[in-house]
Amino acid sequence: MKSSESKIVSAYFLFLFSVGIVVLPTVGIAWDEPAQRLNAGLSIIEVAKEISPSLIPENYEEFTQDSWIKNAPVDHGVAFDAPVLILEHLLGLQDTRDIYVFHHFMNYLAFLLGTLAIFLIARFRFKSWKIGLVSSTIFVLSPRIFADAFYNSKDITFMCFLALSSYFVARFLILHSKRDALIAGIIGGFATDIRVLGVVQIPIVILIALVLITSNNEKYKRLISVVSVYLITFMISIYVFYPHIWKDPINRFWSSFQNLSKYNWQGKNRYFGNDIVASDLPWHYLPTWMGITTPLLYIVFFLVGLLAIARYLMPTLSNESVAEAKLQDAFYTLMFFVPLMAIILLNATLYDGWRHAFFIYPYFVLIATVGVVFINGYFTKKKVGKKIFYSCFIGYFIWIGSWMVVNNPHQNLYFNMLSGDKISTKWEMDYWGLSNKSALEYILKNDPSLAIKVREISFTPLEVSGKILDSKDRERLIFNVPVIEADYLVNNYRLTTKLASEKVTLGFEKVQDFMIGGEVFLTIYKREFNSHVSSED
Repeated sequence: MKSSESKIVSAYFLFLFSVGIVVLPTVGIAWDEPAQRLNAGLSIIEVAKEISPSLIPENYEEFTQDSWIKNAPVDHGVAFDAPVLILEHLLGLQDTRDIYVFHHFMNYLAFLLGTLAIFLIARFRFKSWKIGLVSSTIFVLSPRIFADAFYNSKDITFMCFLALSSYFVARFLILHSKRDALIAGIIGGFATDIRVLGVVQIPIVILIALVLITSNNEKYKRLISVVSVYLITFMISIYVFYPHIWKDPINRFWSSFQNLSKYNWQGKNRYFGNDIVASDLPWHYLPTWMGITTPLLYIVFFLVGLLAIARYLMPTLSNESVAEAKLQDAFYTLMFFVPLMAIILLNATLYDGWRHAFFIYPYFVLIATVGVVFINGYFTKKKVGKKIFYSCFIGYFIWIGSWMVVNNPHQNLYFNMLSGDKISTKWEMDYWGLSNKSALEYILKNDPSLAIKVREISFTPLEVSGKILDSKDRERLIFNVPVIEADYLVNNYRLTTKLASEKVTLGFEKVQDFMIGGEVFLTIYKREFNSHVSSED
């Protein structure tokens, strides 16, 4: 890139960093975050015991005494969470707010790295830094992805590192660079040690390499040694960054893979108004969730991109630049559809929307970018049409961005018009309890009492949510009290009905509804003066 172009790109990413700093204090805590931190702590302790028990910090006793320890997902990868936990210790962070804000900051840095990966992939594919910025902007202006960028250290970080590995895969497939193969293998293994589904990249790379190697083009014969470097590095990287498998690599990794595909979670998902057990979902659960929570214009671009790719992948084209584009598009299309179909065909356990499949979203974005370029090419010689396309395209970016600003920090509740009406009764809303922070802040702001008894009346972790509040505010709150003793009730409507809520809230008055798009997703009830509630806890 030229100096002026580099400055624009640098300014773009500096702006994204600044946005993250502004949003960071507003973000709540996700239900799984303490469990993720616990799992990282237990892994660090096990590794330290093997090397030297004296390396275990004294304050790590909290992990061995944690009440959640029996439910700790010890086979879950800690490649990202463990280093962050070590940094937390080195920085001397003690207060829970400081701890989780720091974790959110590190998670957002990983998200920025993933955004950079998408920029690099698109620039490499389209030979244009401008298209790279278009692609990365589609990615960032995806409300649910952006929301999770702060607190989801599993699905978002996995997605970002796998995307970065995919960039180097594309490079070594085209440039036959062993250096790129080495980097792709290291990062791919690291990503797999966050979510074991990262191994899906290996058979796709092998398939593409075999097609190229068995072709009549002699230049692809060199790929054998390059792909070998990638595979060997990938395997070594998996082993190095995954302490759980050190003692029995093959069996433990296979067990982790099986556990992920058939995870023993018997909770329920609200889907089309019905509460369905996570292990018994219909095949269309995943594509439906993707369809109703992705901005509509992006879906249009994706469909156009698929048609464009199908159109020029069919004939054999000799032009080298076109052949390189075809190769990359084939790789990204496979990276999108192979995992998607595998999840559906294996009837994998899914819950909390489609977050477990977030890792295929970068490839959705790249295919959508093909659609953008195709439409732009169609209007190239039609000045009026091109102006209309640019206006609609930029206008949509502005609209989505404005929606995200207005509804901060609740971008995780974005639905498009395909979701229909009565969204809160048909679909999972705030499944991780992020909005509980807003409820607790409202209560603290409007009630000066030194001791406030609060209780959740839906399936949500209210006490966990309090960990990210200021210490003085946390001291004023008393959690887990019986309903009959509570001063306030909080309802985020997860796995509860309106009728059940009305019964529990007798003797309380509704003081605040939190709404998004006309839908209530959180309600606060306050005990009526001199009231007494005769209900069971």
